[in-house]
Amino acid sequence: MVLLLLSIVDTPDQVRHFQTYTELEDAFELVSQLKATNHQIQQAYIIDKGQRIELPLEAFDGGPFAAPIQKLQREWEAILSTPLPSPAMDTHNFLVSLTHQRIVRYRAYIQFIEHAITNLQLLVNLLEANFVDDAQKDRLLNLYR
Repeated sequence: MVLLLLSIVDTPDQVRHFQTYTELEDAFELVSQLKATNHQIQQAYIIDKGQRIELPLEAFDGGPFAAPIQKLQREWEAILSTPLPSPAMDTHNFLVSLTHQRIVRYRAYIQFIEHAITNLQLLVNLLEANFVDDAQKDRLLNLYR
């Protein structure tokens, strides 16, 4: 779990501060949802294992983070809940069906991984371009790589 801290501008003269303990993916999802609903986020950072990590707000486009992960979870749960074939079942047909199911899952997984790589590369590019503090920049680059 990480501690997510947010500063959101409500009105020109009022900034509200929020904090919550959450999973890293859920923290990203929350920041992305706030951006999608046009909240003006002044600052967002997480504290993980005693280290403060600024979140580059430009990397959050309002797109989902949690949905692809939850989709994969549902697919794996479906796989695990599928009963094993009985000895009388046609093994060849079962294996063909299983192979087709795997292909569909692997394609979805590849799409998820490609999306995650794209988002992380954007974060790395923003980090390299915008951070002045070399020590913090190196820690973050190592975290994202």
